[in-house]
Order: sequence, then structure tokens, then C-alpha cells
Amino acid sequence: MRRAHLAIFGGVLLAASGLAVLAARSLGAQRVVIEQAAAENARRAATAAAAEWRARLDDAARPCLEAIPESGSAAQLAAALARLEAREDVAAAFALDRNGRLTWPPPPAPVRGFFEGFPADADARAALARGYRAEFVDSDTAAALREYEAAGQPVYGQSVRVEAKLQEAALAAKLGMADRAIRAYDVALAMSRFTEPERAVAAWLERARLRREANAAEGEADALALAASLSGSDAARYGTAAEPARAKVASALAAWSFSAPGRARWDGIAAQWERERAAADSRERAAGLAAALVRQKDAPVFAALDGGLLAAWRTRPGGAAAGVVLRRARLSLRGPGELVPPGGDAAPVPGADGLAVALPPSGEAAATIRRQRLLYAAGLAVLLAALAAGLWASFRAVRREAELARLKGDFVAQVSHELKTPLALVRMYAETLESGKIADEGQKAEYMRVILRESERLSAMIEKILDFARLERGERTVDRRAGDLSEAARAAAAAFTKLSGVPVAVDAPSPVRAAFDADGVALALRNLLENAAKYSEGTPQVGVRVSERNGTASVAVEDRGIGVAPDDRERVFERFFRAADPRARRTKGTGLGLALVARVMQGHGGSARCEPRQGGGSRFILEFPRSTDAADHPGR
Repeated sequence: MRRAHLAIFGGVLLAASGLAVLAARSLGAQRVVIEQAAAENARRAATAAAAEWRARLDDAARPCLEAIPESGSAAQLAAALARLEAREDVAAAFALDRNGRLTWPPPPAPVRGFFEGFPADADARAALARGYRAEFVDSDTAAALREYEAAGQPVYGQSVRVEAKLQEAALAAKLGMADRAIRAYDVALAMSRFTEPERAVAAWLERARLRREANAAEGEADALALAASLSGSDAARYGTAAEPARAKVASALAAWSFSAPGRARWDGIAAQWERERAAADSRERAAGLAAALVRQKDAPVFAALDGGLLAAWRTRPGGAAAGVVLRRARLSLRGPGELVPPGGDAAPVPGADGLAVALPPSGEAAATIRRQRLLYAAGLAVLLAALAAGLWASFRAVRREAELARLKGDFVAQVSHELKTPLALVRMYAETLESGKIADEGQKAEYMRVILRESERLSAMIEKILDFARLERGERTVDRRAGDLSEAARAAAAAFTKLSGVPVAVDAPSPVRAAFDADGVALALRNLLENAAKYSEGTPQVGVRVSERNGTASVAVEDRGIGVAPDDRERVFERFFRAADPRARRTKGTGLGLALVARVMQGHGGSARCEPRQGGGSRFILEFPRSTDAADHPGR
């Protein structure tokens, strides 16, 4: 039987494995087909979206390009570009000559030397040199201050005066003479033409720091005024050195603690610098693209830039060009696909360099594949669950059959032993009587009683086996009739006491109405009372208690015997089962008594259970459905 179960399970497992492999291969092939179809659909949609994007870009750029004159003077072109650069959707405007150089906006004038164009004065130079010697050679700061002040007098030329005042301010600040240093910086900055921006900015920052130490609001205002002078058109005074000057100011003010209004103004200035840098960078990038592409035949009108910008331009007479840098965020274009660099499955936008359209995945293919995977996983899970259930059922069946075979073997051995003992006694006493060696009539009577008792024991044992067999085959029915359960319990206890001599304490209030089979109840109680007496050590103490509660009538048989282990309380009602307790093993039995009790209670529609008795021993409880009237209840 075990081999048959294993063979069946192996065959099912092999078939399931084959089905799983075929399903996996089919799923893989379907996935490839679905992904290819989805990719082809995406490419077609991206091509259509690219054409739509081109139309939308044309609509957005047309007003800007139409505002650029096709011909005219440089002044007219500059005016048109300045107007375009003021628009919110334009980040910058530019113009190129035929050589690709920027002609608008015009480049800043070259920076001149700080003293260039200022008259020099020999006496002032001598005083300035004496100041240097006194400060750095003789370490005579008082003499140095006198010489710097002398060289900075209004009678001398501005170049020497600016240098002298800057030296005087720096030395005064070093000596802690803040007021004198601020006055000297004021004079120097008033005369400076910003032709050496880094030095002028350094002087301004130092003056702002000194003012801040005396008055926080004045120092903050002075520093913010310097920062503002580096923005917009004011930055033209610094020429090409405006960006290094901004970096120096930003580095110096990074550690300043501004008031709330001052912080807001500084953040605004820093943001303006960033916008100006971005515009200059965009303009240079757009001009570079235009210079590289404008001479090509069929040159694109659009090109992509970093930072979410687009460049558009048109050619002018002589090979020149002019155009704008558009803010993509200001275009308000909500196209059907994402603008990306060309490559892969993205479709290039016609007439636009560096622009392509890629549609985001629709998710339809992924959803289809996911559904198929879920179906496959669900089918595989059901198959595995069925296999596991079959394996478990086969394992349990094999184990139960093996256990049943073992129990049957134990039962046969036990019954043979129990039958052999009384038969041996009957035979021995019968042979003794037959031999005529016993003359005493009293002894003969005792021998007869032993033969009669052992015969009854044999009959009871055989009857128990036959009763169990009839119940198992369904040959014996339970004829339930309404009656008093207490009376039946008292009768069964009295019969047991008369037969065994073991007294039974009965607690059975009358009446306790229930539907029961009188013979079946007597059989069940007789087996329970026999077990209670048999498994008691010393003088048996057995009791029967009848009760009713919540519509259920019950009979409990209690003892103070060896008890039943917790793990065995459910199995004691199985046929042929005997507990592993050595004390129970030493007691003779067939393992059918409690199984017979369970079958009788099943026929009654009730139940039998075992529980520990408080103080030691066991309690076996039989529960009956309560009878509500005196009508007969046909048995099953």
C-alpha cells in the first residue's frame, strides 16, 4: 500500500513539473511578443508626437523670430533684441556676425590699470614711499600714518591720493582706529573709477565690516549696496571682472548674520546674479550652436540647451544670424511625450537639433505580463497545494494503516493472552474434578464457582468484541427513547457492584430527561466502571454523577486511579489504543472498551470525553441531547 501511494504521488509530481515547465516557456514566449508589440506601438506614437511637438515649437517661437528684422542697421537689430530679452518667455537674445562672433550684447570694454590716466606727483610719491618704510621697515606706525595722510592731501594727483588713503585705512583698521579707517576708505572709493575691481571691492567690503562693528544696520546697508552694484547694468562699471568681484563678495558675506529684511534682499541679489549668469551661459551656448549650424544647408531652426531651454534663430544678410533663447518652462507646452536627447526608441523632432520625443510606457504590456504571471503563479500555487495535500493525505493514510496494523497485532496478542488465562483455569479445574481426586464437596463447589466465574469472564470478553464488531458494521442500532437518565445510571451502577463487588457512589437526582438507548447506556457505563476499578491502585473509589445543564444531560464516571496523560486523553477512545503508562500496560485489556463507549455515544448523537479529576484520577463524561417530550426517538 505504501509503495502504491508513493508511486501515485511520484507520477503526479512528474506531471506537475512538466506542466510547470511548459507554462514557463509559454509565458516567456508570450512576454517577448507582448513587449515587441508594445515597443512598436510606442515608436509609432513617438513619431506622431514628434511632429506635433515641432508644430507647437513653431507656434511658440514664431512671435519671437518675426520680431527680429531680416535686414536693417545694427542699431535697429540691437533695439529689437533688447525688447525680446525683456519678455518673460525669453531667457536671452543674441546676434552673430558672419564669423560666428557675438555682436549683441556688445562685449564690455577692456579693463585699464588702476592708475592709468591719473596724473602722478613726485612729492606725493616720496611721502608714500616714506610711509611704506616707516610701516614695514621701521615698524613706526605713527610716522607711517603721518606720511600716508600727507600723501593723500588734495593738492596731489588722484592716483597717489587713492593709494595713500587705502594704505592709511588699512593701517588705521589694524590699529583699531575704526573711524579714521572708514573716513580714509570713503575718500579712496569716492575717487576710484573701478578700473581695478577686485581692489575696489576689497576696500568696500572692509569699510562695510568696520561700519558693521559700530552700527549693524549701517554695515549691512553698505555691504548690500556693494552687492547690488554688481547686478544688472551697474555691473558694466566693473567690465569683464564683474564675475570675480561677485565671487569675492559672496564669499565674504556667507558668514554674515543679516536681519530678516537684509537676508531677503541679499537672497534676491544672489538670485539675480544666478539669473544673469544663466542668461549669459545660455546666450553663449546658443551662439555657439548657431555659429556651428547656421552655415549648414537646411540648418535646424531649433536646438536643445541644458537647463530646460531651447534656442531658435534666423539667418540675416551676409551670413549673420540673430535669435533668442526660450524658457521651456514658459512655453506652456504639454506635449504627448517627453523631450529627450536623440537615441534609442525616441523619435527625433523634425528640424530640431538635439531634440527627440520618447513616450512614457503605457503600462499595458507590463499589466498584461503581470496578469499572466499572476495566473501562472496562482495555478502553480494551487497545483503545489494539491500536491502537498495529496502527499500529506498519503502520508497520513500510510501512517494510520501502519499504526492500525500494529494496534491490531497488539490486540490479537492481548486478546489471545486474556483468553488463554481463563481457558487454562477452566481446563485445569475441570480436569481436576473429572479425575475424582476431590472428595470434599465444599472444595468441589469452589472449583465449580471458579469455572463459572472464568466462563462468565470469557463470555463478557467475547461479547464485548462482538458488540464492538456489530457497532463497527452498523448491525447494532441505537433505539433511543425518552427516559430518566438518573434511573438508568443507578441501575448500571447496581449491576456492576453486584457482579464485581466494587461499591459505586451514585449522585443522580431525578428526573433527568434524555433520549437514550437503555442497553447502550448500560453497556457504556459498564465499560467505564470496569476501567475505573481496573486502573485504580488499592481499594477502588468509583463514583457516578448525573446532571443537566443548558439543555444537555450528562453522566460522569469518576475514579481516583492512575489517571490519563494529557497527550492520551483524545486517543483513549480510538480502537485498540492503550496508553504508554507502564502502570496501564501492566493491567490486562483489549483496547476496545473506550472505543465501544465512543461508538455508543456517536449513535446517541452525543459525545464522550476524558478530563482529569481534581485531587487525582480521571473523569469520563457522556453527554446526551436532552429530551423535551416523551415521544420516541428512532435510533440510527
